[in-house]
Amino acid sequence: MNESYSKEVMKHFKNPINMGKIKNPDGVGKVGNVVCILPNTMIQSNDDIKPIENIKLNNRVLSHD
Repeated sequence: MNESYSKEVMKHFKNPINMGKIKNPDGVGKVGNVVCILPNTMIQSNDDIKPIENIKLNNRVLSHD
């Protein structure tokens, strides 16, 4: 068992319920790396608007909370 995944997560990996094939898939899933937005998505950071891929540790960003 991979030490970085909880027992609950491993249970879902071993017993998937949402399986099947997607017609014409347009993305690649990465285990452990959920991607919600594209790297070039512009966001408010500090006093500037810039691509999220340029955000550095300790930058402040405007979010829903």
